Amino acid sequence: MSESKTGKCCLCGGTYERHGCNPEPLEVGRCCHSCDVGRVIPARIAMATGCSLKTAVALSREIE
Repeated sequence: MSESKTGKCCLCGGTYERHGCNPEPLEVGRCCHSCDVGRVIPARIAMATGCSLKTAVALSREIE
């Protein structure tokens, strides 16, 4: 059985498993799933649509 790879989230400092998530455009490196859902995806929505980050966070919560 292979060991699970872990790393440190570049956004919150928490731990991620496996390969983590891509945190761009907020940071370069790897992030945990919580930061991906709560910070990275809303930032990408805001950039793509031109809406405010607050609106993008609300939209990302609807997607979940």
